[in-house]
Amino acid sequence: DGAAAPLRVGPGRTWCSKPRAHEAVVGLLECLFRRDTRCGLMAPLQDTGDLYKQLLANQLEERTLRIKLYVDKNEVVSREELAKFIWGTARKIYEVISPKQDDQRKQAWKDAQGMLKSLIDWSSFTPATFHEPCVLSVVESKVVEVLEAYKTYVLTGEVKTKWPPPKLLGETNEILVVDKPCMYTCTYGTEVPKRGLKHLGEKASASMLLNGDNAAIQLHEYLALKYNYECAVGTRDFWKNEPEVVACTCGKCGYCACTQSGCCNRLDKETSGVMIAAKSCLGFIDIRAQFSSRHSLEEGGTEKYYLCLCHGDVQLPTKPDERNPHWNHTLKDGRGRVEVALYNDKERKTFPSYPVDDRLWVDGAPPETGGSEGKMKEPRGDERTCAKGQYALTFYQPVAWFDLAGETYTMVHLQIITGRTHQIRFHMSQVGHSLVGDAQYGAPFSDRKWCPRVFLHSYQTKFREPFTARWFEATSPVPQDLGEVIVKNLGAPKSSAPGLTFKSRRLHEELSSFLIQYDPSKPLLYSHDAPANVEEVMRKVEYKRQIEAAWKGGGKGAVLALQQSAMGKGMELPAGPLNSKGFPMRPGKQ
Repeated sequence: DGAAAPLRVGPGRTWCSKPRAHEAVVGLLECLFRRDTRCGLMAPLQDTGDLYKQLLANQLEERTLRIKLYVDKNEVVSREELAKFIWGTARKIYEVISPKQDDQRKQAWKDAQGMLKSLIDWSSFTPATFHEPCVLSVVESKVVEVLEAYKTYVLTGEVKTKWPPPKLLGETNEILVVDKPCMYTCTYGTEVPKRGLKHLGEKASASMLLNGDNAAIQLHEYLALKYNYECAVGTRDFWKNEPEVVACTCGKCGYCACTQSGCCNRLDKETSGVMIAAKSCLGFIDIRAQFSSRHSLEEGGTEKYYLCLCHGDVQLPTKPDERNPHWNHTLKDGRGRVEVALYNDKERKTFPSYPVDDRLWVDGAPPETGGSEGKMKEPRGDERTCAKGQYALTFYQPVAWFDLAGETYTMVHLQIITGRTHQIRFHMSQVGHSLVGDAQYGAPFSDRKWCPRVFLHSYQTKFREPFTARWFEATSPVPQDLGEVIVKNLGAPKSSAPGLTFKSRRLHEELSSFLIQYDPSKPLLYSHDAPANVEEVMRKVEYKRQIEAAWKGGGKGAVLALQQSAMGKGMELPAGPLNSKGFPMRPGKQ
């Protein structure tokens, strides 16, 4: 610290003529030795191969405390002094790590650069000479935040971020499945992103999104910056080209796969749970075909299950309630069946059902409004599109019942057959049970005082892996925040349905009648089918690439010729009944 007075150091003792020099030496000794609580002396640290990590953590703590004094006193450091402090911290980190020693330390230095990139421009940094432009313009509190996060990473290996990253549920050679946190958005495919590589270039990273000012992170942007599979790399290349508009928004082709990192499904901003991404463009086309609403109506199609908390005492219907051809609420196979077409009113951002929207009637107004006997347009098209609305089908089953201030709440397990926007929220409100926190569909605004988001979670998705046709199940345990909402506000359920249990991230003893903590040693993405033959899979991939090329080159005729050629070479067809997408039907009522 610039002390010029002579200094002598002895075992367990220090002498000096300047207090600052004394403090500096004590700090240095504490970096090199661990204090022995039994005798009050300083015991050497044991070199376990990670000695530099312990020294580094001590250095970071000392540097953090030094700048934190200014933050606590609400004092401001000059730009030059703060820049020298940040550069000096980086230099000390470099000296402790010594990245030239071995590959492990070289990687540690890369990690340090990643953790401190919001403070330093590493392209102009050199540990030998201070260069002020290499230090970014930041305030003292930001320096404290970054250094504390890096210290946590050094000690635990965990990256402390401002916003939670999506947890990896599992992956195969063809698919990546993540657990989407609340507030992540899925508005890809309609516009060129405002963040990402387009503006930040190669400096962009997933950690920048996780530590940014905006909690509404685009999920596909995070995946593109975090991973290096084909669709993620293609999305980064799409950003580099800086297109002014998106050429295609069908969400089903290879081009769209490389504008949304291969994401195959969408969830509302406040909905958490299972998200599936295809790693390859051909795999994306395959999975998107599985997720199409028409395909989901068949056995062997995708199965999508959710958990939600609803207002009211949800019970299975005892008799059919059919109000018109497009509004039906019945009981089927022990579950409630809601078949209500919905209309997307973009101006109001709601989905009123057909009977209450007289714009959907061809002749006159609906009887409920006092008009003449009206007639509705019939469903049309492959997607069973009804007039200006869409066909939608949901199954539900009540799980547990709670009481709060004389009002009943019900935990419900749902399966959606079609995948319409706001489908669950709309259908449950139609049968008189709005979701907790969902003021847009009839829930009171007071819900937000004890439930900060719409209580809806994508619990499980079942689908077939591209090219192998293996049946996979991806499960996202109930997140901690939703479990705590129930425990802190509703307590234990007054009753629960027998035989229905679900996994949760944390142990909630009050909810053990229907929620059990998941076993971390068991996978959350698994398949009951046998592993696929690699050669057979690659053969199918190559054949599909040829089909795509033939279609682009010669149209339908070229595709038919290629198919006949393949059959002539003894290509085996799948055994058993097939659905509309060519997959063998999976046995079972669901």
